[in-house]
This record gives sequence, structure tokens and C-alpha cells, in this order.
Amino acid sequence: MRAGSALPAALQTVIAPGNPAARGATQDIAYRTLRRLALADALLAKLVKKAPPPHVANVLCCAFALVADNDADAAYTPFTVVDQTVNAIAARREFAFAKGLVNAVLRSFLRERETFLAEVRQDPVVRWNYPAWWIDAVKRGQPDAWESILDAGNRQGPLTLRVNARRTNVADYLETLQAEGIGATAAGLHAVRLDTPMPVDKIPGFAEGIVSVQDAGAQLAAQWLGASDGMRVLDACAAPGGKTGHILELAKVELIALESDPARAGRIGQNLERLGPRG
Repeated sequence: MRAGSALPAALQTVIAPGNPAARGATQDIAYRTLRRLALADALLAKLVKKAPPPHVANVLCCAFALVADNDADAAYTPFTVVDQTVNAIAARREFAFAKGLVNAVLRSFLRERETFLAEVRQDPVVRWNYPAWWIDAVKRGQPDAWESILDAGNRQGPLTLRVNARRTNVADYLETLQAEGIGATAAGLHAVRLDTPMPVDKIPGFAEGIVSVQDAGAQLAAQWLGASDGMRVLDACAAPGGKTGHILELAKVELIALESDPARAGRIGQNLERLGPRG
């Protein structure tokens, strides 16, 4: 990602298929880190005088991001983060020499967390987690709302599902969720938004192709396309297959899905296979 790849594409190169729990955990840590990346980089620069190798630096950034907030998720308690970060460094023989450094740096941060955070957050780039040029541009464009706009961009997005129209409908699926004690609301013609995000392997019907994860806005593309039975459709930027699958759920069409990135193209077939028969 630091080399210029989008995070979803980068994740596809490191997450093995067939393990939803590992995928969910890896994505959660990665996105949490990106929402605090400027803060993590600033803490790294402040607490480590000599720049460590990139692998060590990135692992430390993940750790800083997970322990920076006092109200962090219980799954990421400081003790656990320190322990697992040291183990992660030790797992690679060529970086095992940095175990002591990682342990000392994280414990030093935790001892004076509030002081360190107050110091680095004086920098607007750290405070908002955006480059200075973008902060300035938003200020100029939205002088009355720039703070709320920047703040919203760093919040965790909701988990929205797309209900497979060939298998069920929003109303019936909401009843299924209610029976499982899962809170959710309708968010569109085929969209359901969960009150609390959860791993996909815990979502009723996901493995069977009854629902897929897809933002409500992204679901509008297939709806607005207006495809009907018998049409020929070209999806020219198809990976990972969300819009492709949605089109096939809405109409019996002859569809060609193209993707220029080989690393992402494989996800198209995986997602379509999970959705099952499409007529």
C-alpha cells in the first residue's frame, strides 16, 4: 500500500482464500491502521530515533494504531498488542533481532501515552490523518463543515449487505437476522445494514450466497444499469466481482467480466461460485 497500491488490492496478495476469520481479522487491523496512519508514523518517528527496516516499522505502526485510543476494542488490549507484536517480529528470522526494540518502544509509549499523543496531535496532518494539501483544499471548499467532513472520512464505515434477489428479499432476510438476534435495517432495494459489523463467517446465509458484502452506494450501479433478460453486458472493471454478481442476480444476461489486475481477477470467480446458480 505504501508503494501505491490500493489497500483492497494489497490485501488480496496476502490473504489466503478459504479462511473468512483470518480475512476479517487482517482487514480489521489494516483498516484500523490506515485510519490512524499519520498518528502511527508520527509516534514511530518520535519513539524510534534510527529508522528500523520497513517490515519492523510497519508492524510497529499497526501496534501504535491499535493501542492509541483509550476506548480501543477489547480484542486489542495493550498487553495483547505488545505480546503479539513481539511474536510477529520474532516469527521472521531476519527481523528477530528487533524483538527487544519493539517491546521497549511499545511499553515506553504506553507508560506516557497521553503525553505522546498530545505532542504529536499538534500537527494537523496527525490530527486529521490527511496530507496537508488535502486539509487545506477541504477548508477552502467547505469552510463551515471541513472538520466534520475530515472526521467522517476516518470513521469505520457500516457493514452493508446485498441480498441476492434470486434467493430471497430484504424483508425476509431481515426476519432471518432478527431470529438470530442480529440488529439490522433496510438500506436500499436490495441492501441491509447491520447495526454492528461482524465477521462474514458469522453472517447468516453468506457462505450459501444468500447475501454479499457491498456498500449501498455501490449497489446502485447494477440497479441503474437497468439490465433485463437477454441483454449482453460488459463489466470492464470487474474485480472483485460485486457488481458482476449483482447484475447476474437481477437479470438473465450474457455477461463478460474483464479485470486488468491478475491478483484481483481471481476473486471474481470465487465470488460468483459462492453466489451459486444464476439461471
